Amino acid sequence: MADFDRDGHDDLVVGSDFVDIGQTAKGGYATVFYGGATGVDTTRNAVFSQDTRGVPGADEPYDSFGGALAVGDVNGDRYPDLAFGADFETIGAATHAGNVWVLRGGASGLTGTGAQSFNQGISGVPGANESSDMFGDAIRLADRNKDGRADLSVGAGGENSDDGAVCVLRGSTGGITATGAVSFGASSVGIGNSGDDPMCGDAMPGS
Repeated sequence: MADFDRDGHDDLVVGSDFVDIGQTAKGGYATVFYGGATGVDTTRNAVFSQDTRGVPGADEPYDSFGGALAVGDVNGDRYPDLAFGADFETIGAATHAGNVWVLRGGASGLTGTGAQSFNQGISGVPGANESSDMFGDAIRLADRNKDGRADLSVGAGGENSDDGAVCVLRGSTGGITATGAVSFGASSVGIGNSGDDPMCGDAMPGS
């Protein structure tokens, strides 16, 4: 929950990966139910998917868009922003490579305008898009360096033959940036036995 429009009432976000809305949102979606004086305002909600205006990409079956969600203020404007993970997103020839989007909060609520998209093929993001990396299977937004802007941590449970990895991208006044991004894999935290390790991208405490 977060107050995306800062009207003093918390809003509820519900992710629905792999669920269709009729013939739309084949790859999953998330719904924001805006809060009001008496609780959730059933007359005001917004649905976000890869078909939403401003959101990069295309809605495809089984992308798992909205399978992971995280809230935080990435640019320091005091409006909460929302990150979406789609760990089954296919990029080029890489199936289940994964992708993460960040949508902005504002006075009118959450919007697809100015949405950002990140995967391991984006300049500055460590690694490369490979099948079954599942980049975005776990995500967190938290101010790791205490500069007043939330940083984006992304788990990739299938990275390096299921060893797993976590990538951290910094928040900035312009939103999330790949500049200075860092990545931590199983070997860098002292875990061996390639292919037999737990998916270290599945658990990121301290959000």
